[in-house]
Amino acid sequence: MVGRFTTAAIGAVLIVVGVLGGGVGRADGPTVRLRLGAVAPEGTAWARLLKAFANDVAQATNGAVQMKWVLGGIAGDETESMERVRRGQLDGLAGAMFCERLAPSLKVVRVPGIVRTRAEYRHVISRLRSTVEAEMAKEGWVSLGVTTLGEDQLLTRRPFRTLDELRGMRIWVWNLDDVLLAYFKELGVEPAAMPPADAARAFDDGRSDGFVAVPSAALAYQWTIRARNFARPQLGWLPGCLVFAQRAFDALSPAHREIVRTAAAKLTALTDEAGEQMDDQLAGGLLARQGVTMVPVDEKLRAALWAAGERTTARLRGPTLPAALVSAVNGWLAELRQRAPAAR
Repeated sequence: MVGRFTTAAIGAVLIVVGVLGGGVGRADGPTVRLRLGAVAPEGTAWARLLKAFANDVAQATNGAVQMKWVLGGIAGDETESMERVRRGQLDGLAGAMFCERLAPSLKVVRVPGIVRTRAEYRHVISRLRSTVEAEMAKEGWVSLGVTTLGEDQLLTRRPFRTLDELRGMRIWVWNLDDVLLAYFKELGVEPAAMPPADAARAFDDGRSDGFVAVPSAALAYQWTIRARNFARPQLGWLPGCLVFAQRAFDALSPAHREIVRTAAAKLTALTDEAGEQMDDQLAGGLLARQGVTMVPVDEKLRAALWAAGERTTARLRGPTLPAALVSAVNGWLAELRQRAPAAR
């Protein structure tokens, strides 16, 4: 899944090897056992990366810090999992939609047309990192890393080449995704809002005609074997994050906190890298070889999709998308595009 590394990933791995190689013994205290939740299904690349993170920490602490992942939404959807953490039933989470609830500034990257490439996403997140950490800390959480799970794509029952054709469909949208729900209503496309686990059945029953999803989710939930038309219109980006409850992080010794942070940096880098590879593989012909039709998106349609993003930004301006935040992000991106117009 992860065959090559970005510079960030290489740096993270080297740090892990250097800091974690010797291990930190049990002299720091008794064994700490943490329960962590994620909706990522068992057997997926996401699940493997999360388990590798837990193994890294256990090995580096000589077993003094043990983590058990509760996967597949067994602990409930992301909102329910957050409540379980608050009640002390879980100690941390990894996922997507809850990230922007804990750090509302992340909503800005969900709006189609604002952030247009992975390089732009990385640039914006690097600038927002301190803001995200402060927002999460205010709510009693420790941010251990923000990455991207990928760029939103459209998988549909039948191909579309115009906005009117797209408007004739019902598209699945994660029911917790406030920004995309507002966006599709602005676009004039009826969203079929529900949890990811229910999306395939809704498609099979004819209650929806497609999905807006990052490629890794489309594969994990087997949506690509249902919706046989795939379009890459450069919509928004889906942030992913790893967080611990402050109380759980504080229960670790200083040395173990550093180990967890270092292993989390590795996880963040590898998740980003895996997503980039998957995006490239799918767009590069993997889906076509599986019988999925790649639907071209012309500039006229893309402009219409981005224009709806601008209207969504205006509609959500205020607590959801503060004008100062949008202005700052647009300024960072203008600077990046001028400096490196071909950056991907």
